[in-house]
Amino acid sequence: MSHCHLWPVAQFARSPSITPCFVNNRFIDRFTTRNSMGFSVDLSCCADSHLSSDQASEHTLSSINAEWQQQLHPDSNMPFPKTFDAYVPSNYKELFGLAKFKPDYVSFETLRLVSLDPAHTASFEYAKKITPHEGFIHSIRCYYFALAMLHSGFPSETPGVPQITFEELSRRLYHTCILHDLGWTTTAEGREHGAAAMTFELHGGIMAYEHLQAVAPDLNAQQVGDIVQSIVLHTSEWPSGKSSATKTLMSLSAFFDVCGYDAQGPGSFSPLINRKTVQEIEKEYPRGNFATEGIEVLEREFEQKPDCLLAHFHAGPNEFLKAVRKEPIVPVNE
Repeated sequence: MSHCHLWPVAQFARSPSITPCFVNNRFIDRFTTRNSMGFSVDLSCCADSHLSSDQASEHTLSSINAEWQQQLHPDSNMPFPKTFDAYVPSNYKELFGLAKFKPDYVSFETLRLVSLDPAHTASFEYAKKITPHEGFIHSIRCYYFALAMLHSGFPSETPGVPQITFEELSRRLYHTCILHDLGWTTTAEGREHGAAAMTFELHGGIMAYEHLQAVAPDLNAQQVGDIVQSIVLHTSEWPSGKSSATKTLMSLSAFFDVCGYDAQGPGSFSPLINRKTVQEIEKEYPRGNFATEGIEVLEREFEQKPDCLLAHFHAGPNEFLKAVRKEPIVPVNE
């Protein structure tokens, strides 16, 4: 494997191509020129690709430095339990009663060190191409919010409940979160897709299924099934039954990013995620015009598809639109 070199940021900023690379068997696929070190990474050792947009870049150089530091200390562990309950109550009240949620701080720099692989980069690129820009950034925030919720006490080692390893769950979560709003697409490829007349959750789920079949042949039927089903059902809520950990975290993180800490009533999501952690994630991926874009997409969805899944929101579609946040969940100056 070729060696990856450091080069000055000014040269990096002029580079027409940014491409995924492995460093000491860890996959690095997301970069930005915003940093305090004055250096970036020479990825000319890898095959050509294009990960352009500054706003969509996912890694600062400080995170890459931290990535290398972790290689110097291979015995260091991520601050997560080794396993989690693979299935949890669909009813949020029951879930919160079972879990031991405590919103302890975990840094964004720690969250971004969770390992990725080439199939994840393929999903990143596909979502960036298909999903409207602000929806794409929303999808990235959802992934990091979901990881933070795992850190806060998501159910783990409940007697009699099948377990899923952190590595496996985080792998599924990335695909699920980054692909979950493909159905928002305004691209010709998306709008001309055979599933475009379906509710956006199902439309996006089918596109995600086709994408994963093409780029991630090592994922088995259970893994793909969980990812796709979690996308299809991410806006759905039930008063009873079980949901997979992947689906539950996808739903919680999406509703949290859209509605904030009061998503299910005043302070209802406060135990799920530390405010400083949220602030750091939102600093890396600002909300921008997400509210405007999201409301426009959903108004079109509700008008054209009155039977869409999100229209079954317990308070009604209009109340859901009113709940979409325009400001950061945590103020920048808090």
